[in-house]
Amino acid sequence: MLATWALFLVLNAEAQVDIDSIRAKAEQREDMDSLKTRADQGDIEAQCILSYRYAKGIGVEKDEVEGFKWSRKAGEQGNALAQFTVGFCYSQGIGVDKDEVEGVKWYLKAAEQGEPLSQMNLGFLYYEGRLVPKDNAEAVKWFRKSADQGNAISQCDLGLCYFKGDGVQKDRVEAVKWLRKSADQGNARASKVLASIEGKKSKW
Repeated sequence: MLATWALFLVLNAEAQVDIDSIRAKAEQREDMDSLKTRADQGDIEAQCILSYRYAKGIGVEKDEVEGFKWSRKAGEQGNALAQFTVGFCYSQGIGVDKDEVEGVKWYLKAAEQGEPLSQMNLGFLYYEGRLVPKDNAEAVKWFRKSADQGNAISQCDLGLCYFKGDGVQKDRVEAVKWLRKSADQGNARASKVLASIEGKKSKW
């Protein structure tokens, strides 16, 4: 459910810079001294590029600690996807000592800004009662926020909540709606659940 190193790719604070753009700029191999100068001056895009370069070992020796450091700098400036990345690194112990509680704090920072992966992870944590008190209604809230942005996993989880009546009143129509949205994006789990609901022999 959690994301991977690819999510060291973050967004510019003022204008959304897509992942392909950051990757392309990282691979252009701008002089590292120039890049670090910009990053040290607070340039979020430069911080993102440095984070990606260190994470992937592009033009520099791979260094997860440095990758984390630059993501954190971007996150401290309020960049939502960088905040997600910091939370992920804390939760997995990537480039920093593992601290799942600290990871949740960063997920929350990002989720409150609308970052869908952090919203998805918070939904999962509240649903499982892991690191936070179990609260299905809170889980549904975060799944919905993420699902509304097109996250297929959250759409599936939200559909299941409607189907089971977890944190929300049972509603087969809503369940099918969200499961269908997820399945249409290729989510295999949602497809299996839909098959079961529709009376096919497929198992959950």
